Amino acid sequence: MNFYTWVAICCDVVLASISWVYIVFSYMVVEYNISSPKVCPFALLTGFPCPLCGTTRFIGMLLHGSIYEACPRISGFLWFVFILVLGIITTARAGRDFLRFRTITGRKTWSMSRAGAGSR
Repeated sequence: MNFYTWVAICCDVVLASISWVYIVFSYMVVEYNISSPKVCPFALLTGFPCPLCGTTRFIGMLLHGSIYEACPRISGFLWFVFILVLGIITTARAGRDFLRFRTITGRKTWSMSRAGAGSR
């Protein structure tokens, strides 16, 4: 494994973590009615909401099954799909690269050693 492979694995793990934390945070914002401060740079600079403002509430409402209440914030749907796909892809890539590393170094994972695979 070279340095660039390690960097790629670390980037995938970080991106996957950020994606899943954001989705869980969106769920918690709606669940506990958390009012969050304005963090949108566009809204802070201009005073107008950007097309993605309200995305966190949209994702939270969608995850709670309140599709009717989420509809006015439909602009956040594309952002939600992007975050979800990013989380899935980076999680899969990080897992694949980790398993490839374990195979190359000859180390067996816990499940393989417990099942007796590879002991021949």
